Amino acid sequence: LYPILISYWSWGEKWLPKEKTAEIKMLHENCGEMMTPTLVCSHCQEPLSPHDVKYKVGSGGKTVDLQQIQEMAKGKVIKIGNSGKENI
Repeated sequence: LYPILISYWSWGEKWLPKEKTAEIKMLHENCGEMMTPTLVCSHCQEPLSPHDVKYKVGSGGKTVDLQQIQEMAKGKVIKIGNSGKENI
């Protein structure tokens, strides 16, 4: 649950007007520095954004991007790779 709560906090800090957010800062106890939580790749530790990620879907491991995921959620039929049109 903690990662979800931190994600909500982080989103609010970025997108809500300052008068709508509490003045809360985070201190990393291990190093003693003020910090901002960041979602990073578990392999290379590079910060992630939604546009940096592709998704492997199903046992066939078909790769889709964020836009295709959003289209599938709307029930649209999309083209995935060379396999023709299909809705996963």
